[in-house]
Amino acid sequence: MFDGPTPLVDVQYQTVLNSVSASWTKFIDPHTAIKEYQYAIGSCSPGNYHVTKNRFYSVIPPTATSFTLDKVNLVNGQKYCVKIKAKNMAGLSTSEVSSNGFIIDVTPPDVTNAQVRDGVIGTDIDYQANTTELSAEWEGINDSQSGISFYEYGVSRNRNGPPDTLGFQRVGLKTHFTVSGKKINLLL
Repeated sequence: MFDGPTPLVDVQYQTVLNSVSASWTKFIDPHTAIKEYQYAIGSCSPGNYHVTKNRFYSVIPPTATSFTLDKVNLVNGQKYCVKIKAKNMAGLSTSEVSSNGFIIDVTPPDVTNAQVRDGVIGTDIDYQANTTELSAEWEGINDSQSGISFYEYGVSRNRNGPPDTLGFQRVGLKTHFTVSGKKINLLL
């Protein structure tokens, strides 16, 4: 089972509140062909399909191995699972198979408690004599739904607006950076 709009690629987080997509590999029945697949969507608790009104619906076309359900109302921060079952030509249904779920995250990281300090000495500096190196560190940036996957820094001569001196540079999960050498000469 794969949550998400790209076939056979599983997502852990989704930023859309009104649509659910899933895909799966074909079920095998040794005696007859698969007549149809059915899906249900709800929390990841067994038997909970509240998004699809506690029932399974047929996939259209019936033997497709993916679907998208639009016009649903998902809730930020909630984890959802997709359940699939197959029915063979004899009318017998498999047990449901559940995805590992995805969490809705439509909010950016929280910067309410963020602090950015020029320099790397633990306290913010207003001036520095060093003309060959520029550093900063930060803390207090959180994301309760999906966590932080990476940080970026940029350098600007102005406090507000986009970086006007050095565009954003990705630093992974490090919470500091240092620019030195030839790059710093371009900034001054």
